[in-house]
Amino acid sequence: MFRKIVCVLVLISLALVLFVCPNCRSCRRGDEEFSVALILGPGGKDDKSYNAMVWNGANRAAQEFGLIIDEFMVMNEKEGLDALYKCVKGDYDMVIVAPRFLNQYIGAVAGDNTGIDFLIFDSEVRAENVFSCIFD
Repeated sequence: MFRKIVCVLVLISLALVLFVCPNCRSCRRGDEEFSVALILGPGGKDDKSYNAMVWNGANRAAQEFGLIIDEFMVMNEKEGLDALYKCVKGDYDMVIVAPRFLNQYIGAVAGDNTGIDFLIFDSEVRAENVFSCIFD
């Protein structure tokens, strides 16, 4: 049940960014494809846990909305920060960050890159371009 909830949350978040957000870059880019980076933590997309749920939700959204999703696998904070900066330099429209150990860095990275939307889990970052999914 929890797995389905996370998948639905990822779908809803991507749908909001794609169709509702008045400031998102996809609204200003015309016919170009919307590109998404997905950063997964230790265990990867087949861990039958949190990463897998986020990966399944993102891939379902990719199929339904015709998105391009590039995956980055990180094992620790250093690799995670490297992946965040690669995503910023890679000109992605949205970066989905699954590992909670990166949430502390999202505020600074998002503040310096207001043209990119970020989706994070289990943490709240107050920034216009950060969408936080918090589980109670």
